[in-house]
Amino acid sequence: MVRLFVPMLHAIDGRDVRDRPSSISTAKFRRLIQYISSMGREVVDPHALLASEAWSSSSANTSQRLVCMLTFDDGNASDYTIAYPELCGRNYNGLFFITTGSVGTDHHMTWGQIKEMAEGGMVIGSHTHTHRWLPRLSLAEIREELGRSKMILEDKLGREVAFFGVPGGYYNRQVLQAANDVGYRLICTSDRGFNDIGKPERPLVLRRFGIDQRVGDGDMQRMLCGAYPFKMRLIGSVKSAAARVVGIENFERAAGVGRFLRVRAFGRSEGMN
Repeated sequence: MVRLFVPMLHAIDGRDVRDRPSSISTAKFRRLIQYISSMGREVVDPHALLASEAWSSSSANTSQRLVCMLTFDDGNASDYTIAYPELCGRNYNGLFFITTGSVGTDHHMTWGQIKEMAEGGMVIGSHTHTHRWLPRLSLAEIREELGRSKMILEDKLGREVAFFGVPGGYYNRQVLQAANDVGYRLICTSDRGFNDIGKPERPLVLRRFGIDQRVGDGDMQRMLCGAYPFKMRLIGSVKSAAARVVGIENFERAAGVGRFLRVRAFGRSEGMN
């Protein structure tokens, strides 16, 4: 059996986007890549997950093998300046989810950089066009967000875009339906957990682990051993319970206020390591 660990990364070095606890330092990112290498974990090409025959022999094997797929959300400039050269140096690839409406704006990659990465072996996916909150949109609006981004990416890159990363991580049945309708074959969510890969569903919906300021080196090493760190499980359970009580939008609004107050009190570098 193949167990897939999917790290979810955002801005690297803390300077791309202000007030983002999801960002990590360059040093922590390099340590993650080093742990993957030193622990002998294979970094799989996302396209391999779409081929059911790639997993047919492993699904019959009772022993478990852990592999990784690196993902990056939003199309931050650090994807090109930091992540891309680091991955190339290890002969790894990554899956980069691009918010097409943000391309070329402050702290985001340009089309030239994205095209260079695609031609250099990186995989490009969609993160919608405007990063809207999808669960509160109509099915037609969701299709527009997902379809427009896919069309722009395919036009700019000259290749199929089969991968979609849910902005904010929140989705419902309509989001999955729209993604399937417009032609995405793999969807990455922010649901925490590993993925036991057998015969792929269509579309394939994957869980991920966010790697951010709060995740320590020990946590990263435990995840690379196939363990779900207790601290992350506890935080996830508390957040899910709170969101169910107050509602997802109210919860996110309160979380945003909390992040703003922490930055005002401690500065942008709080928690970076």
